[in-house]
Formats: sequence, structure tokens, C-alpha cells
Amino acid sequence: YGMLPVVGLAATMGFIAAGRAAVQRRSLGSYNLDTRMPCGEETVMTEEEQATWLKEKTAALEELMPMTDQEFLDEVEELAWGWGRHLLPFSDKRRAECADHKRKLILKQKELFKTLRLWHPLVLKYPSLMKRFDTAPPSDRENRDFRMNVEYLANEEKIANFTYADFLKETDGLKFTGEQWAMPQVGDVVTGTVKVIGEEGAFVEIDSHKVKSWAQVPTKYSSLKPVSSVEEAGVAVGQVIEAAVIEIGARSVVSGDKDAVQYILSLQSIELENAWEKAMAKFDSKEGIDPFFKVTVLKMEVWGASVMTEDGLVGMIANRDLGNKAGDAGLVGAELSVRIQQVRQDNKNIVNPRMVSDYPIVFSYSSVMKLELAKKYKVGDVAPAKINQFNPASMDIEIDGVPFVMRKVDVTSYRKPFELSDIFATDEMIK
Repeated sequence: YGMLPVVGLAATMGFIAAGRAAVQRRSLGSYNLDTRMPCGEETVMTEEEQATWLKEKTAALEELMPMTDQEFLDEVEELAWGWGRHLLPFSDKRRAECADHKRKLILKQKELFKTLRLWHPLVLKYPSLMKRFDTAPPSDRENRDFRMNVEYLANEEKIANFTYADFLKETDGLKFTGEQWAMPQVGDVVTGTVKVIGEEGAFVEIDSHKVKSWAQVPTKYSSLKPVSSVEEAGVAVGQVIEAAVIEIGARSVVSGDKDAVQYILSLQSIELENAWEKAMAKFDSKEGIDPFFKVTVLKMEVWGASVMTEDGLVGMIANRDLGNKAGDAGLVGAELSVRIQQVRQDNKNIVNPRMVSDYPIVFSYSSVMKLELAKKYKVGDVAPAKINQFNPASMDIEIDGVPFVMRKVDVTSYRKPFELSDIFATDEMIK
């Protein structure tokens, strides 16, 4: 017990020292008396010059961004509700006290904050942080009211080589309504720099608009072809990319700001548009354009084959057009040379078709096979053929594995009604 008085005395002296240090900071400022990084030669003005400069500059700013007393008070009250979050189903005493402190801080120096908002629009939202920026040191030990550091503001304009009034004019009084401030909209193509690559995709800083914005390219939208990561799609950190905006205001997945939103970009949309431009040029048989495609068979279905072009477009080949390769599972992974038989305009944006009717392109494999077969035979030659199927007015046959349709009128000129199945049989060989 003999040490208790000594410990108590030490604690008392510690409290006294801490109290003196707090009084000293309140009188002289923080430990770091100049929290601003010096830049250039500082501007020095007399008190009269400061008052004249501030009055003239403030008058010009008020014309660009006017606000009545009532509007000022309404904004303060609305901010106080945001700080206190009074509508939450639970109460937070500390949050309420902080909101009340900020509100009183503004209303105590109402005229100063009405002026200061012209120079720093966020001052009303963060009033307790202003002592870190352009407020002058306290006038005396007892007066802790904020004072504007006019020399700092004048020096800022001199260094920037433009005035605060120029900034308000350029931004339409902070309304940002001009075309130059237009934010990207869905469908716009933007340019951005890849900053980070994560498991869910790439994070991009949009550079093509005056207002920099944060965006994400999810892995599933990083390529028209199936990929497991954005790296596989050829995306790398530092790369400048062009992508289409497909979503605005999406919840940000970047940690640290739960209320942040971001754009969702798609490289797939750009690739899809370019792939369709090439495909339509082939389909329209434009001069100098090769009409044939190299496609890879993705899978075999009961109705035919699902295939993909080198550019990533997904299409289908019907069984009837595959000839003797219909239903052949060994065809998966093989490359085929095909032509476009049909384009379904309404399905152009479908990249993962589920049903036969979803496929945007119907390819013809038999047309290419027929061209190859034409090199083997000439007019008048007799070719062996196999009957595959009977139709009401025709029958499907194949020559060397290439499918053809033979009509009744090509079989005989007999005019009376008859059925081809009465004359021929399935799998029968004819010439």
C-alpha cells in the first residue's frame, strides 16, 4: 500500500500536463501548425487589402451561386437530418450529438459559412473539418471562431492561374448542366484505364469524360468468347480500353465505401458489334469479302450442331444441313467451313442461346460441301446417291455425304398423283 500515494500523484501530474497541452493546442492550433503543402511564393496582404479582395471576390461568386437566408437554413437542417439519421429504427446518441455539434457550429457563424460555401461548396457538409484547410489561426486564446485565410485563397488563384469565379462559370454554378459535364449513359462507348484486376473482373477509371468515374468490367462481359478471367480476355493493368456502358449506379464492390456506386462496362458489346459488322459483310457478299466462315463445333444437339465463329458469334447448323455428319458426337471441337444461310435480326444481342429459336445465325455446311463436290463432278456425270428421308413433294438424298433435295418432278414427269415412298425405300441407293 506504500506505493499508492506515489501512483496517485503521478496520475494527477499526468492529467495536469494533458490539460495544459490541450489548452495550448486550442490557443496555438494543432501540433502541425501548417497542414498545407507550400506551393510557390506565398501571397502577403494587409488586413485592408484582404477585406477589399474578399468583398469583391465574394460579390462576384454570389452572383453565380446565389442563396437566400431561408435556403441556407433549410440546407443546414436537411444536412443535420443526414448526420443524425433520425429516421433509423434505432437511436445512436453519439451520432445525434455529432450532428447537433455540426449544426450549432454552422449557425454560430452563419455569415462566415454563407461566404465560405462559395469558396468550398462542401464546407456545409463537413463543417468540423474546416480548421484543417483555409481557416486562419485563432484571434486570441478565448475566441475559437473560424476566420477565413484570405491570403491562402488569393495564393490558390495565383497558382492555379484561374479564379474561383472561373470555376463556377465553367460548372454553371456547380450544377454541371453543360454538355461538357455530361456523364456517360447506357449505350455510350467510353475510354478508360484498367487500374486493378480482381476475381470478379477489372476495375477501370473512365477517362473520356470531364468527370472521372469508377467502373467495373465483370469477367462475363470481358469477352464475346467464354473466358474464366479478364486476363484470359487479354485485359491487363495499365491498359487503355474502350467499352460500352451497360449499367449506371450499380453497387460498388470496392471495400471502404458501402454507399459507393459505379458503372458497369462491357467489352463484349464492342466485340459483338464488330463481329456482326464482319458477318453482315460476308452475308451480303460484298466485293472482296470471303463469304465463308471457319467455325468450331461447341456441342451436338438433337436438332443439329451449336457452333462459334472465330470472332465469338454463336450460330447453329441444322441436322438436315449436316448430311452424314448429323448426330456425330465426334464432330465436337472440329473446325468446319460454312456460309450464312439465315440471319435472325431480333436475336442479334443473344450471346448464349438456350433454344433453337434463340440462335441469331443459321449456318449452312452443305453449301460449302456442294462447292467441293462440284469440283469432282461435271454436268452429265452419273453419281451414286442414298435416300435419307421422304417429304410430301420431295425426298432428301446425299451424294458422297453431301445432302441434296430431289423433287418429285425431277424423278418423273408422270402427272398422276403418287408417293415417292411407293417407288423408293429409305437407305436405298440410286443413281
